[in-house]
Amino acid sequence: PKTTRPIYRPHDQPTDRGWLFLGENGGPCDKACKFCYYAYQPDLVFFDIDTIMMIANRFRWVYGLEACDISGGEPTIYPKLKEVVEHCANIGLRPTIITHGQNCDEQKIRTLEDAGLNDWLISLHGLGDAHDKAVVDRKGNGEGGFERLTTNLSLMQRPTRFNTTLQVHNYKILPEMAKWLAQERAPTVWNLIQFNPFRAWDGLDTIDFQVKMTDMAPYIGKAVETAEAAGFEVNVRY
Repeated sequence: PKTTRPIYRPHDQPTDRGWLFLGENGGPCDKACKFCYYAYQPDLVFFDIDTIMMIANRFRWVYGLEACDISGGEPTIYPKLKEVVEHCANIGLRPTIITHGQNCDEQKIRTLEDAGLNDWLISLHGLGDAHDKAVVDRKGNGEGGFERLTTNLSLMQRPTRFNTTLQVHNYKILPEMAKWLAQERAPTVWNLIQFNPFRAWDGLDTIDFQVKMTDMAPYIGKAVETAEAAGFEVNVRY
């Protein structure tokens, strides 16, 4: 049957989007989010610019892709991010940046958007303290992160989509997050991503931030109803 859900972009064809990693396993990040697959891997480095350009060219001219998600690690600490965005835009590979958003001051935002950025994909893992408990540095400190993120969001002129990893810190406030998105942001896409225990957590019986899907489902349902009523496309993954 025909869906009545808001759809940000058509989904009736195979995706034209590639995942453009800036380094092996994403590359370095200035955060160590508790649920991140790569936070516990030492000595991550970025690829050189020629390698990244080659991958972008392969996406566009070999596989015929028309968009890419530029991903780390944290892309905003990559020194030549502007050149990557500019190149992707110039070859018809619409660039998105996946970021926690805390480094995106006005100058960086203007530079990247003027270079041809298509949209932002923001890591939003709670509101206020709930966000700051999850998005932390290697000392476990995330204080002030949500405030920095929301300040920078107000400066972004390109569309902003959102990723939220579901965990003990945020699942009960998902309906509140949906209300916040409906009030504060133009409708785009909100991805609710169930944590999967890969890599560093392989073989562990318990993970202190993981929640059963059956426990989260009522909160997810209310959040989906609110966000979709405001025009957001909501995807629940895994």
